[in-house]
Amino acid sequence: MSWIGLSDPEGGTFAPRGLTTSQVVATPSDPMMLLPQGTFLCELNYLAGGTTLRLCDYKTVNPWPVNVSLVIGPNGTLTLTIVQGSEMLRARLTTDLTNGDNGVVIAYTWDAPARKSALSVFIPERGKFYVTDVQGAMPLVRKCAGQLVGQRTIENVNFVAVSDQVEPVGPMPGLSGAARIRTTKGIVAANKVRPGDLVQMHDGDIAQVRWCGSVDLPARGQFQPLRVRAPYFGATHDVYVAAEQHMLFSGSEVEYLFGEESVLASARHLIDHVSVLPAPQVRIMRYHHFLLDRPGIMSVSGAPIESFDASSVLRDHSLLSHSVLANMPPELLPKPDKTAHPLLRGFETVTLAALRAA
Repeated sequence: MSWIGLSDPEGGTFAPRGLTTSQVVATPSDPMMLLPQGTFLCELNYLAGGTTLRLCDYKTVNPWPVNVSLVIGPNGTLTLTIVQGSEMLRARLTTDLTNGDNGVVIAYTWDAPARKSALSVFIPERGKFYVTDVQGAMPLVRKCAGQLVGQRTIENVNFVAVSDQVEPVGPMPGLSGAARIRTTKGIVAANKVRPGDLVQMHDGDIAQVRWCGSVDLPARGQFQPLRVRAPYFGATHDVYVAAEQHMLFSGSEVEYLFGEESVLASARHLIDHVSVLPAPQVRIMRYHHFLLDRPGIMSVSGAPIESFDASSVLRDHSLLSHSVLANMPPELLPKPDKTAHPLLRGFETVTLAALRAA
């Protein structure tokens, strides 16, 4: 199993047998059963206004005292407190969260048998990744996990999810398995690309695949699958991407607005229900991607789409063990060079799209 709980502003589901089963049903298993490993994940648009935000505050005394509290202070510091019976765990993580940071992903992972846990924050629009390792971990009561999924404490939370496994955190893959990748061997589906393959970049150059991988993610927020329709953006076939996947734009409008030859934009800011629209809703989506020997723009079903951006973890190798690159041989890690293309904020992308459509 993996993801067992998911909620968004429209409702929630908690299914200890797993959200990927063909029919999600309630389970008669003991609600007091412990989850020795797991991940609590939430995404929010950070609008603090100098106040304290309480993301969760679950309390119960039956059959023993349990309290799970996650708070963001006015200065962007996260404080997690877990009390079970007479035991207490507390973790603090200092970040530079700023008003207007959208799609901020906060995660708490725990592995009680290994006596370790971690609290993390990833800010995709700025490529910032923060992690603090916590010595010690407590198994979470299944009943508590279900309540955390169903509890809504503040606005601007896009979704909350719980897994019964330690999930990777930080930057995530964003291509569907059927995405068509142009390689030197021809067109290959994303789920068939292997390390060592040579990928043809959008500018005609060649790059080598150092890592390829996939991950199952809650299909909400920045992980919501979007359909990029052909022939828009140069696509020869429709391609499904995660909402936070970056696409390349260039031309006179880009130079006029931003003084750059080309820029990147997140697919979620391009939704117009014509060229980019939400895919049919699912609970869990499997995404794929590739880390190349250098960052660049790939040709994905003909559209200019950014290769996997791991710059936030390549700059600090202490973060690698928490990411999807945890098992990658260190000698294959590319240099931590960021693509030269700046990433637009949401309002900038909307402005660009409006000018291009005029």
